[in-house]
Amino acid sequence: MTFCRNCDASENPAVQTVKNYAKSPLFLTAAIFLSLSVLFSLIQTVIGNGSIFESLHGFAYDVFGSRATGLINAVETTAFVSRLVFCTPALLIAVGLWMIYASARNSHEPGIRTAGLTWIQSVVIAELVFCCLATVLAAITIWTLMILGTTAFNFFEVLIPGFSGYAYALLIAAFIAFVIAAVLVILFFAGVLSSLATAKRVARSGTASDKVSRYVAILLFLSCASGFSLLAGDGIIDALSALCNAIASACFGILIFRFKTAMRRIMVQNRPEC
Repeated sequence: MTFCRNCDASENPAVQTVKNYAKSPLFLTAAIFLSLSVLFSLIQTVIGNGSIFESLHGFAYDVFGSRATGLINAVETTAFVSRLVFCTPALLIAVGLWMIYASARNSHEPGIRTAGLTWIQSVVIAELVFCCLATVLAAITIWTLMILGTTAFNFFEVLIPGFSGYAYALLIAAFIAFVIAAVLVILFFAGVLSSLATAKRVARSGTASDKVSRYVAILLFLSCASGFSLLAGDGIIDALSALCNAIASACFGILIFRFKTAMRRIMVQNRPEC
């Protein structure tokens, strides 16, 4: 579907702003580095844990004999599949970014197509649903541990006076910290969805709107900072992936603030004079 059915897209400043930012060097840089981050993550998925599991195979064979080989193989396969699944959302988002960029670069259309934005929205919705389900499951697990751990806590209380109080305090603190982190992540995904919806609405209607999330931009900058902090790790491939992801996050954060400023400028220009 082409943006802005009911307006002249080539003359509408809001539509052209969406298109210009979608084909800008900053957007292209973000798409390239996010794609590279996914590529390095996939490479690490294939080759990263080989030496670890080779050591485990040798140790397990020496201790338990050939019976342990099947178990180690199952663990290795599970680790590979889990990391592959973890990379999938970023891979799909990268595909959506290239769809957006290709549409914006199409000089034969005055507007831009919505397929890329819709694609990314679908991925983010799936991530949001998964995050909510994981949060509920983790909360249930922590409270179950607190209930089932009463007997064990009482046993250690005999040996170490005050142990149960410290244990409960630690579990409650962990639960609170987890809930806070989960809420921040859920709000991030909600902000991303809101910002994507704003971009689609602006381009389809031709009416400027600055309702893109500052919160998302701020968390992207924080993600950039944390990504650079991971460069001190031992794995060169993981470090490259973190570096590329940090650069992409910074680019997206800048894009959000610039887009918000541009939309406000158009809104002021279109405001009727009294």
